[in-house]
Amino acid sequence: MLACSLLLVLAGSVLAVHYPLFDPATYYPVGNSPTSVFCAKLDGDQDNDLAVANAVSNDVSILKNNGDGTFAAAVNYGVGDYPVSVFSADLDGDFDNDLAVVNEYSNNFSILLNNGNATFAAAVNYGVGDHPSSVFCADLDGDNDKDLVVANRWDNNVSTLLNNGNGTFAAAVNYAAGNGPNSVFCADLDGDNDIDLAVANDGSNNVSILLNNGNGTFAAADNYGAGGSPRSVFSADLDGDNDNDLAVANWGSNNVSVLKNNGNGTFAAAVNYATVTYADCVFCADLDGDNDNDLAVGGSYDVSILLNNGDGTFPATNNYQIPGYVGSVFAADLDGDNDNDLAVTEYYWSNVWILLNRTNTSRCGDIDASGSVNVVDISYLVDYLFFSGPEPVCDGP
Repeated sequence: MLACSLLLVLAGSVLAVHYPLFDPATYYPVGNSPTSVFCAKLDGDQDNDLAVANAVSNDVSILKNNGDGTFAAAVNYGVGDYPVSVFSADLDGDFDNDLAVVNEYSNNFSILLNNGNATFAAAVNYGVGDHPSSVFCADLDGDNDKDLVVANRWDNNVSTLLNNGNGTFAAAVNYAAGNGPNSVFCADLDGDNDIDLAVANDGSNNVSILLNNGNGTFAAADNYGAGGSPRSVFSADLDGDNDNDLAVANWGSNNVSVLKNNGNGTFAAAVNYATVTYADCVFCADLDGDNDNDLAVGGSYDVSILLNNGDGTFPATNNYQIPGYVGSVFAADLDGDNDNDLAVTEYYWSNVWILLNRTNTSRCGDIDASGSVNVVDISYLVDYLFFSGPEPVCDGP
């Protein structure tokens, strides 16, 4: 009797429950072997479109959002040889978002300026180091335009290129990082209101921190241990203390490292959490609507979701299957319902996958998001309560 009463309460109005957190993935064809995805407003209509770097076809696919989290067919623009990372920002100061694309085999990056409607001018290329692997756009020198940072995998350094203010760039200045830098992220790490650098070093199993001198030049790197073969780094406030911590996806150890900021740009020792096999990418965002930053980690055939306890610790992982190798994941509101959805690249089948978030669309007790509370919802609860099934995700009191 108690069990039946509990089921009725759970399926009724006490808990707003939805399981799983995301709808099943849908896909859209892009170029050959997509490696990186970025979500941004490209055509000026206030929803988030997609830019996807395609390594084997040497191009970038633009997919315009229809306004509901579905996307028009890809339009492709040529770039350099084997593009592996794309970033979108206003580079020329005309209030639309342009593209920066790193080309690993041609040792350069491509700038594609937006015509204002998500069509793009021909690529203009700038040389950087040997086998560049990652690009990030941020104001490094405090002059209110977006500069570039590129991680150069075979040179063991990062290149900074200051913006001339019009989407053209000064010559690269290089700073040493660890061995095999594979990912770079820009954020204020030491609380002095300028943009510092965090670099994941695949070959030395660590993260390099380069603090900004305040003018777009950088101090020598300080290194902090991570897991095996770290491939991706993301910086966000994970423990709610208003400084930027680090999350690092470790390809070689199948986990994600969390390094909490001491508040001054130095970091506590890494704490590791198990994830998908061959963890290759990480993104931090509020995925469950509780106002803290969770983790999405992509790798072999899965995206792992680690929900934050609110203090920068993370419980067991929930995995969402993608039929192939996930090399990039990006969280943004794609369907206009004010929660963060996921866009994911899958290398082998040349698709970008979309997982829409259910947080702001679930009904009370509607675990399978069918629009009504029914026997399927009750079966999930029975499985959880009595047969050690997966725990439903709750987004309400």
